[in-house]
Amino acid sequence: MHTVANQLEQLLDTHKGERDVVRFLATHPWLLYHYFISRRGHCEYVLTEVSLGGDYYVDAVVLNGHSGAWEGYFIEFEPVGDKVFNKDGTPTPRIRSAQKQIADWREYMRLNPTQFRRKLAKLCQTKDLLHKPEPNDEPCTDSNHRLKDPESFMWEHFWIISGRRSQLSPDVRKLMARQKTEADIFIGSYDGFLDVAKKTQ
Repeated sequence: MHTVANQLEQLLDTHKGERDVVRFLATHPWLLYHYFISRRGHCEYVLTEVSLGGDYYVDAVVLNGHSGAWEGYFIEFEPVGDKVFNKDGTPTPRIRSAQKQIADWREYMRLNPTQFRRKLAKLCQTKDLLHKPEPNDEPCTDSNHRLKDPESFMWEHFWIISGRRSQLSPDVRKLMARQKTEADIFIGSYDGFLDVAKKTQ
């Protein structure tokens, strides 16, 4: 019998692109949720292929609402077989493109806070992969922080998922940490999903 971890490991070993892996994660959304969130809150949502105003697209969004605020993880996936940095220590063209996309997301969120939050809340009502709530089940924490309300505080985290752990030398890990400091973007590998699958199967 093939466990989820076995299936994912085979997928990561044989597929160099990202689309098939992202589709697999969409059918096992708890892998996405627990990759980014360890402490569960009042409200939990996982979305994939999210359109922001029709102009910008986010591969996945993971949301967690708790007593004080919301956490939002906005994720861009790059190919499994790709490297993250060039030999000279600069981000590869794909990573630079992903960074540009994230900059566009941030700008859209900044300029359209009400539209952005209402759109996100609506998608949670209709497209959530964890629970598939009934329509009109409005995302709201126990302390009455409504997701659609821009006044409800949200910590926004931006991630790029690319490559495998075996590609990450100590020097590459330092460069990845520098991206968090300099660009406020986390970079992680696909193997983190495999870790989650093995722990929870």
